[in-house]
Amino acid sequence: KVHKNDAEELISEVRTWFSECGRSNVISPTTIWNDYNKFYADLYLECTGKGFSQADIERLPVPEFISAISDWNLLY
Repeated sequence: KVHKNDAEELISEVRTWFSECGRSNVISPTTIWNDYNKFYADLYLECTGKGFSQADIERLPVPEFISAISDWNLLY
C-alpha cells in the first residue's frame, strides 16, 4: 500500500491490512498512532535519563527496541 513515506499513513495502511486479513476488533489508526507517540516519548525520557543521545535511541538494536515495547506494554 502507498504510504508516501509518512509514518502515520503507514500505521493506517498496516491497520487496514490487518482488518482486510480478517482480524477483528482492530483498534483505530489514531489510537495506534497516539499510543506509539506516548511510547516513544516515554522511551526517549528513559533512555536520555541513562545518557543516550537522540541518535543512540534511533539506532537501538531491534531486540532492545522490542524489549522496550514489551516492557512499556506491561505498564499500560
